[in-house]
Amino acid sequence: MDTSTPTWLAIKPLTEQLCCSERTIYALKESGLLEAGKHFYAVGGGSMRGRHVYALEPIRQVLLAETAKAVTMRTRRAPETYDSAHLEALTGRARK
Repeated sequence: MDTSTPTWLAIKPLTEQLCCSERTIYALKESGLLEAGKHFYAVGGGSMRGRHVYALEPIRQVLLAETAKAVTMRTRRAPETYDSAHLEALTGRARK
């Protein structure tokens, strides 16, 4: 598939292809992750509230990047640390 020329779709077929809701697409637009002219364009009067056509492949890349970022943030945890009292409680022995 040639990704240099994206497939342009209306919102309904886009959400079917991406297996997401219209709300997800609107939220991505509101957050600024989807850029006008790159990820979508307005049809008709050019109004931002009017009908839009969306680029399938670039939006899929945004969703993949956001998914990877969310997974990384979830798996990044601070290391566990224990003070002497906690170690004693866990082991039942006083530290020398």
